[in-house]
Amino acid sequence: MKELAELFGGMETLLIIRHFLRNPRTIMTNRMIGQETSADGRSVRAVLANLSRAGLIVEVASRPEKKKITKRPSAKTIDHEDRKWRLNSNAPYLSALQHMLKPSSTVTDEEVASHFASLGKIQMLVLSGMFLDLGEGDSGIDLLVVADKFNEEKADKLFESFENGLGEEVRYTILTTTEYQYRKEVRDKMLREFFTLPHRIVINKLGRI
Repeated sequence: MKELAELFGGMETLLIIRHFLRNPRTIMTNRMIGQETSADGRSVRAVLANLSRAGLIVEVASRPEKKKITKRPSAKTIDHEDRKWRLNSNAPYLSALQHMLKPSSTVTDEEVASHFASLGKIQMLVLSGMFLDLGEGDSGIDLLVVADKFNEEKADKLFESFENGLGEEVRYTILTTTEYQYRKEVRDKMLREFFTLPHRIVINKLGRI
């Protein structure tokens, strides 16, 4: 992830590009992009200007308001936060970017394990869903974690920071070892569907699945 951020000139640029790729038909303002990517206004303006010059995004003209204009607004009075943009579907390198920046191509097992190392006593960590490009036929879970002695508030913050770095919403489930063993014994539907579909084990200290 860090290497990609450096390649694209910074984490803000990487997150904003991903945000457009994830919402190809959505028209977004500077303000919306800043809120969704947690980037400050100045960084957003700089990144959008670069992406526009590169042809990846195009500015969408706002419809003029139906009211009498008595004075032309000066450049200083224009609210840059309300400028509108959308992905340029005709960008020649768009498909290459989409392939390069999808979660399955950008996140390594080592990065996932390192990010959640402080969560608690992790017994199992398994990837599926978006990390394996399963699409609509997946189980509805991207990340399964079995851990003990974890703090729920800290867990929420860890997942939030993971999603911010990824630029994607991650569907995750956290179970204690006791909960996991019980669900396994009663052949819980959620676990059966998850492990029946393609998955990738990052950590497993619980033996046979």
